[in-house]
Amino acid sequence: MSETSLPTDLVARIRAAADALRPELIADLQALVRIPSQTGDEEDAQNEVEAQYRRLGLEIDRWEPEVADLAAWAEHVTEVADYAGRPNVVGVWKGTGGGRSMILNAHIDTVEAGDRAHWKHEPLGAEIVGDRLYGRGSCDMKAGQVANQYAVRILQSLGIRLRGDVILESTISEEDGGAGALAAVLRGFRADAAITTELTELAVIIALFGAGLRLDRRFGLGRWRSTSLLILVVMPLTIAAVAAFANLGYQYAQSYGED
Repeated sequence: MSETSLPTDLVARIRAAADALRPELIADLQALVRIPSQTGDEEDAQNEVEAQYRRLGLEIDRWEPEVADLAAWAEHVTEVADYAGRPNVVGVWKGTGGGRSMILNAHIDTVEAGDRAHWKHEPLGAEIVGDRLYGRGSCDMKAGQVANQYAVRILQSLGIRLRGDVILESTISEEDGGAGALAAVLRGFRADAAITTELTELAVIIALFGAGLRLDRRFGLGRWRSTSLLILVVMPLTIAAVAAFANLGYQYAQSYGED
């Protein structure tokens, strides 16, 4: 067995646990989708995220980013007067020691719901029709947020302990530049590897055309170059996709520190 492969019987146990926890996963996702969290108004949703993290027994770090800390990157993240009432929430599932660490990242903010007349379902209703869940932010990216949590939840349900830490990040302000994720990095949250469970139709993307660091040789300074693609999407979430995202999370978490 290679370093990153999983035993077949463990994969089967993980899939069975995902199926068993499906109703809880859906309920937690619906709870988040029903809370508005347009960029700039994330606090209520972050309260729910923190409550869900605490049910997992995670070590919680909750803070409001300081504008001064982000000043060096102000040109590349949206400038605001302050981040009062807009907390980042990070939960750490501590490993037993000696293993590699993993960040599972998601943003909690969404774009606006837009004109209600263009919706067939309530924008914050989290209504399930067939195998799809409808609501602003369900796909981008509260599904990813909940999938990250259930990657941990399912491992816990199986009694699996990892040697490395698993760090769950719920960050603000992604839709207008990424200040929340930047603040988490500046806070000191680093890991050996990271997965951001954004909408990718379940494709694994190992690099993304987005923000890059350009070195200015004249002054020896780093400067962010940011190119963003704004996607206004009302895409229904398949519940199966959540489980698939979470399965991906288990496999990576296992390979980065399984006992």
